Parts: sequence; structure tokens; C-alpha cells
Amino acid sequence: MGKQKKKQKKRGNPLWTLVFLAALAVFCFSGYKLIGIYLDYKTGKQVLGLLQETCRKTGRTVIVITHNTALTAMADRVIQVRSGQIVSNKVNEHPVPVEEIEW
Repeated sequence: MGKQKKKQKKRGNPLWTLVFLAALAVFCFSGYKLIGIYLDYKTGKQVLGLLQETCRKTGRTVIVITHNTALTAMADRVIQVRSGQIVSNKVNEHPVPVEEIEW
């Protein structure tokens, strides 16, 4: 009889196993989301870098509409709009290369 009890203890609690597997799934999904966020950030920087480089070479204008105020450092001109009205229109004397911007 003593041997049977030892075997039962080794099985473990099925509820604990279920909770562990759910926690593992959440952990894996979170890691996947973090990788996606990093890749989106990296891709975004590459796209903005190409836009900035192309505009400098060709003399073209690109309008970027964003809520990310960190990106204003790369702009030649920053037009701020609130409730459909222009609240400021400033020239950026020293635009920063996209590679130097962190957000």
C-alpha cells in the first residue's frame, strides 16, 4: 500500500498543472508581443530614415501626422494642431537624424 501512495503523490495536482500551463502560455505570448513591438520600432525607424534621406536628396516635402512628439526633432517644420486649429507653426533650425531619436 505504501508504494501506491508514493505513485499518487508523483502524479501532481491537475489544477496546478493547468495553472502552470496557462501561465506558460501567457509568458510565451508576452514574449511574442515584445518581439513584435521591437520589430515595429525598428521598421518604423528604417522607414522614417528612408523618408528623411529621400527628402534631403530630392527636395521633396513629406507630411507626417503623428501623436509621437519625439519625432518632431527630425522635422524641418513642426505644425501643431489642436481641435482642428493650428496652434503653432515652427521651423526647426537643427533637425536631428532619425537614427538619433528614441521613443
